[in-house]
Amino acid sequence: MSTINVNGDNLRFLRFILATTFAFALLVFLITSNVRIAFSSITLMELQFERQSVSQTTGLTEGQLSEAAVQIKDYFNSKEELLAIIVTSNGISHPVFNGREVEHMRDVKHLLQSTYRIQEGMFLYLFAVSLLGFLIVGNDFARVVRKLLVQGVVFIFGAIVVAMGISLIEFDPLFRLFHEISFSNDLWLLDQRTSLLVRMFPQRFWLESTLLVAVATLGEATAIMLFLNLVKWWQISRDRIALRKKPQFL
Repeated sequence: MSTINVNGDNLRFLRFILATTFAFALLVFLITSNVRIAFSSITLMELQFERQSVSQTTGLTEGQLSEAAVQIKDYFNSKEELLAIIVTSNGISHPVFNGREVEHMRDVKHLLQSTYRIQEGMFLYLFAVSLLGFLIVGNDFARVVRKLLVQGVVFIFGAIVVAMGISLIEFDPLFRLFHEISFSNDLWLLDQRTSLLVRMFPQRFWLESTLLVAVATLGEATAIMLFLNLVKWWQISRDRIALRKKPQFL
């Protein structure tokens, strides 16, 4: 009967794989969670509409823009295939987006749904690793989880800071590359002079939203680190109290 020999090199390799995949999953989970929150936030869209002077560039009133934001959010969370936003101007109702823009929004919706599935998958992976670790190793796995989280936070800070720096310098080519990778057609190639969708969501809108997601991710990573330090401090304090209460014998 053959046996599995796990030597030091193999163990180190397994630890490396675990630490790498855990850190990557944590990064992706936080980013996709923030993307999900951002696309569900009417307040964020309204704030960006105001910051980008969208009412002036589109001719839509703030009320019409707010209503459009609500309908877009509902569309992304619905089973509707096509987006239909109707506004009324001077007593005449007309659609906000043309056919090409509507088809592109369908592609965006499919991309978002895939993003949400990735978020859920990363959560399940992090949960499964933690659960299996505690079931197999026991309470001692808490130290492993803490180490994995610390390494993950360090990885997140490095990756996000680099990504933010590149975005601030070269967002335009990155934005184009993102569309070329994410979409299998050219429906995203819209003319700002004729496309209301582009004027509603200009490139500056996406740059600032991207940076906001990055800052939120850094904030969450910081919160994780603070929580871990708080738990460590509490454990040390508890051990010191227990030591002082322990009977001393001469």
